[in-house]
Amino acid sequence: MNGDKLQCVSNSSCSTYTALSANGYCTDYSMLIDTSSSQISDVEIINMDSTFCIAYRGSTWPGIITNSCGFSCYVDSARWSLGCCLDLTTQEDGFINSAPVATAISPIYVPTNTINVITIPATDADDDNLRCRWASNTSLFDECGDICGIASGCTLYEENCTLVFNSTGKQTGNYYAVALMVEDFYNDTNSTSLSSVSIQFLIHIVAKPTCYSKPTISLNSSINTTLEVGTEYSFTFIIKTNC
Repeated sequence: MNGDKLQCVSNSSCSTYTALSANGYCTDYSMLIDTSSSQISDVEIINMDSTFCIAYRGSTWPGIITNSCGFSCYVDSARWSLGCCLDLTTQEDGFINSAPVATAISPIYVPTNTINVITIPATDADDDNLRCRWASNTSLFDECGDICGIASGCTLYEENCTLVFNSTGKQTGNYYAVALMVEDFYNDTNSTSLSSVSIQFLIHIVAKPTCYSKPTISLNSSINTTLEVGTEYSFTFIIKTNC
């Protein structure tokens, strides 16, 4: 992945933006499921009122089930396009909009022949109204490469960013790619988004376990705790497998 960049993809000028490295610093690694995650942040000085799109693009998705062929089919080394469009125009309140932040674990393991609810964690610093939609490839911006459109077996509830995945009849071992856009709106009646951010992940079909009771997680402290700056606080997660 060395040399991968978050590039300007607009036909017009991208102001003073310079391509940023997409190679993050490893934050987590699991030997059990052989996955890792990373994060990276940087600072750019960009002119006010600039509007342009940036994306991280490549073509090395693992073998996945996608709708890029017009129906559900297997594709090896599918293209990806992960990015967003920036609008640094000052709003009516005198501030620049803060885009939402969304995260997801990938892959998400789903047992075959089950119905699963996947909630997309999303927050917004401006407390704007958040909604999710399927990513698409338009003349303005390719949001999703070869994994655009509704993923097979999925139903998206846009208002609360919840995905329902039906794995009935799915083959164990297959991967399904999901490409969504999380958007913020001024209020719940507005139809024009202030910004859009991409979130993409894989769903991995696994054999149904002998015990399908989901684990329960609890805390030994209050859900809402007030702390003074500079103080230490410890708490314990209690996890029960129920099997």
